[in-house]
Amino acid sequence: MAYFEWKKDYSVGVESIDEQHKAIVKELNRLYEAMQAGRGQDVLNDVMSELGRYTSYHFTLEEKMMADYGDPGLVKHKLEHKALLDEVAQKAELVKKGGATAVFEVSEFVRKWLVNHIAGSDMLYSELMISKGAK
Repeated sequence: MAYFEWKKDYSVGVESIDEQHKAIVKELNRLYEAMQAGRGQDVLNDVMSELGRYTSYHFTLEEKMMADYGDPGLVKHKLEHKALLDEVAQKAELVKKGGATAVFEVSEFVRKWLVNHIAGSDMLYSELMISKGAK
């Protein structure tokens, strides 16, 4: 069983954004699988790098779509994205220091943030984008 199971409830109804969210979930599950096999520390730097790169890519596209569709929540959403990126930078310091808890802390942080952000903030733009034909 995967650490983070994608549920239909997480879908914002915009295929491109849902696929990006699923890619982030895939990386998180890769980290978890490595932890289960006792190789968490081995893949942590790679997963953190990929999560950082892909998350930045995702945020840029999501914010552009919000701007294109005139979403009034864009400014607040950007602030949430910035706060996450700042937190990821702090977590990267934990990773550099190593230790068994770093792997768990990073995976738990990302999982909780994804659930809260997708189910909360991202759902706020869902209806607007769907109504305007976002794909």
